[in-house]
Amino acid sequence: MKYFRNIGSLKTTFFLLLVLAAVSMLGTLIVQDKPADFYSHVYGEYWGRVIFLTELDNLYNGIFYQTLLVLLGINLAACMIGSFQWKIFKNRKKCALFLLHASVFFIFIGGAISKFKRHSAHYKLLANDKIKLNETDLIFKRFNINFHSDTDQPAEYRSEVEVLKAGKLKQEKIIRVNHPITVDGYQCYQSGFESLADVDLSVKHMGKLIWQGKLRQGESVQGEHGFIIEIEKFAPDVLITGEGKILSNSYKIKNAALLVRISKNEIFNDAYWVFLDEQMNKAQEDQIQMFDFKINRLDVFYSTILHVVKDPGLPFVWAGFFLLLSGMTIFLLRREI
Repeated sequence: MKYFRNIGSLKTTFFLLLVLAAVSMLGTLIVQDKPADFYSHVYGEYWGRVIFLTELDNLYNGIFYQTLLVLLGINLAACMIGSFQWKIFKNRKKCALFLLHASVFFIFIGGAISKFKRHSAHYKLLANDKIKLNETDLIFKRFNINFHSDTDQPAEYRSEVEVLKAGKLKQEKIIRVNHPITVDGYQCYQSGFESLADVDLSVKHMGKLIWQGKLRQGESVQGEHGFIIEIEKFAPDVLITGEGKILSNSYKIKNAALLVRISKNEIFNDAYWVFLDEQMNKAQEDQIQMFDFKINRLDVFYSTILHVVKDPGLPFVWAGFFLLLSGMTIFLLRREI
């Protein structure tokens, strides 16, 4: 019983918290998650080897830091159990103290569960792409966006999805910004979107056609004479500054442009902005001397970006905050319970 009281004492709690604080400070001073040669170069051969072997390069996931957290959890559990007696509910201060101990324990347990069991991932999806969520499939069908008429900035955007179980359609849902949906315990948030394009493009080199055809953003193709053509970026609306810099202006399709990269072996590799507006292309002819580009057709579409989260530790954290609020309320009451 004596050892149990020592484990659950406040002195042990303060000691563990001080050690955790010191170790966490060490983690801020040492750069984390770098290759072994990085530490040898920055801290010297000897200390670099010490840092790598003692897992100080990945401190917060290392066995020493995890052990401290486990010990703190045991200490908090012992504090809570050691302070529990039925008669404490007849005393305002003792009851409040027990609830405060319990709240810290629940928040700690919830945080520990979240650290090891939390699922969080971003998915960039095109039409009919699928996310597997346990026994459920979430299929992205279409993306809709509305713009402010005065600024051409997005007013609202949303994704239409289908929820399938065992291959059968169960629900059709809409995910909007700040209005997530829940599927099998997973929270699905509308995180963002990306404007993409399928392009029918012609490319000439020194007046001779080296490639013509359809190309999607991010794809590359080999043309004549060993040239590689790639659409590196698509911007639905660009603005040219007085210094000649090209900046994205809005997401609405107005002054569309492509960043096309042309490369050949290792001797040539350059990128050029190509505009849907032919007049703007002519204005850039002094910068594009060897190549002529023409956008014959431009089909714009969107990919959606969904953030999918499942956090089994969250109920424990909420329970901890409820106990914390209850303990503080009881402590502030003027009369005895």
